[in-house]
Amino acid sequence: MTKTKQVAPLWAQELSARYRSGIAHAFLIHGNVQDYVGGVAGQSLKNYLLASFAERDVVVYWHRAGGFFFPKATMKKRFAEVVGLISSQPGASSRSGGGGLAAGMNALAGAGGAGADPLAMVDQLGRQPLAALNLLNQLLHATRDQAKARQPEETPPAPFRVAVVLDYAETIAPATEAAASPEDRTALVTTVEWGRDAAIGQHEHIVVMIASDLHDLNERLRKSGARWEQIEVPFPSFEERAAFAKTLIENPENEVRLADGITYEDIARLTTGLRYIDLEDIVLRASFQQQPVSRALVKARKDEIVASEFEEVLQVVENEFGFESLGGMSEIKDDLLENVVGPMTSGDLRLVPQGVLLMGPAGTGKTRLARALAKEAGVTFVELQPSKIFSKFVGDTERRLERALSAIKAMTPCIVFVDEIDQAVGRGESGDSGVSNRVFKRLMEIMSDTTLRGKLLWVGASNRPDLLDAALLRPGRFDKKIPILAPDAHERASILQVLTVQAFGNISGLPTEQEYQELADQMADYTGAEIEGVVGKAMQLAARSGKTWSIARSLQEAYARIIPSTQDIDSMTRLALLHCNDLDLVPAHLRDLARAVRKPARDELDERNETQSPQARRARRDTL
Repeated sequence: MTKTKQVAPLWAQELSARYRSGIAHAFLIHGNVQDYVGGVAGQSLKNYLLASFAERDVVVYWHRAGGFFFPKATMKKRFAEVVGLISSQPGASSRSGGGGLAAGMNALAGAGGAGADPLAMVDQLGRQPLAALNLLNQLLHATRDQAKARQPEETPPAPFRVAVVLDYAETIAPATEAAASPEDRTALVTTVEWGRDAAIGQHEHIVVMIASDLHDLNERLRKSGARWEQIEVPFPSFEERAAFAKTLIENPENEVRLADGITYEDIARLTTGLRYIDLEDIVLRASFQQQPVSRALVKARKDEIVASEFEEVLQVVENEFGFESLGGMSEIKDDLLENVVGPMTSGDLRLVPQGVLLMGPAGTGKTRLARALAKEAGVTFVELQPSKIFSKFVGDTERRLERALSAIKAMTPCIVFVDEIDQAVGRGESGDSGVSNRVFKRLMEIMSDTTLRGKLLWVGASNRPDLLDAALLRPGRFDKKIPILAPDAHERASILQVLTVQAFGNISGLPTEQEYQELADQMADYTGAEIEGVVGKAMQLAARSGKTWSIARSLQEAYARIIPSTQDIDSMTRLALLHCNDLDLVPAHLRDLARAVRKPARDELDERNETQSPQARRARRDTL
């Protein structure tokens, strides 16, 4: 049977294209580097790269804990010959190959010196970072003529091409230089120079460094002037996860099956943002526990993985309810179905807003609406908690942010929800060395990234939109600003009915529509959260009565006992109406109030514009 040749992943094709075109000979591979490559179980990035470079004369893999690794013993011997640790001439002794190896050879003085086995010397030097980099530097500058000189019997001269792979690059050139030792600085300069050294490319050599997080690397390596091309390894796509799950579960060695009612597509949907190794972990756990792969198992393990990887910065919620569970908000739900859900499900992504800002008093259902929207659109709901990003360690905040943003991109299509965004996102104070400002700027960049339109929808919630930075409110970030206000009497009745059915079940003895409405009429200015509190108390009272009270009576008695606590409803309602940019999103009975609230602000703006020169108006506009 003919073995099917594996198709190279897109990132590998991109690396190959840039190398062959002469754009670069040095590459930083980052992102999902600890995963299996190409959806092949057990195929690590290390093994994939070494196999890809197998036809070269010398291929060497190195990290500071394990030292050198060569795919073939002949490559190790050739390496020792080229760098001058051994000669192919019969009877010749080991030699240093010049002053470049002086540091490494001196380090061996107490371990055998000139009498040491040259191949053993390769192993020993490989565990000393500076000596190892020194040897690699000699290897990368070896020409065909130099390689031939080591092997004079080769006629005609054979091509000599080298591949060097350095793993855990952040241990060679860490992000911070504050406490760097002279050896660390030497290693940094050496690697930076490799990227800029045209001779390495002219010799057709290639250098690859691997790092999980690009921001763990020193910024000198990340700058374009260093000429280290950055290649990101993405997380597996929906189709790739479905295919990999199918391969794992149908492998008889795993002795596992799918639970009833779940498909491979369901698993792919539930594992958005996870890696191949995470999928394998889930399947192996199911096999060990002798249970099928179920939704509950996948969700529980995913929650553990996300919590351990992102330190509570991100929370992924698989929502079970849609708009049918929300009482009221008819104008808003219709608009979101038309302008968000429809385009996202049909694929006409250019119609989807970049972001949606939900504004209004506390407890009006902003978070619940965002979750229901994700369910309606069939996408993942991710909650970002910016306050958990900040760290006291230098550079750690930026690293956490980039890891979170990389994970969010891997989870697309998704909705990213930021609660109390007026407190969570801002330019910050000058006393934090500019960290808050850098975080704010980076968030602004990704929120306005039009390449992510329809794939990544930002949803913010705030009861104080007046405290939001103007840069957040401008079109291109939060395009749609929706007031989520305390419900009117009709909406309160609808919310009561929905929550009562959810609490008591769809059973006989539920209140009539008239009873719902009569109770709702008494709840002026009650928010959805307060109505939910009344229903929760009604459940308690019904159980306490031994179920002798009707549900309608339990609700009425609960209303008499629960004291509403939401404050400043009127002022927060006016703020939401002031910042709303579409009257179609305002309940009909509040549109006159919205016009009245906005008129003084508009008059003030017109007056200010009349007194400003065109240049001043342009300057003010540019700052926003």
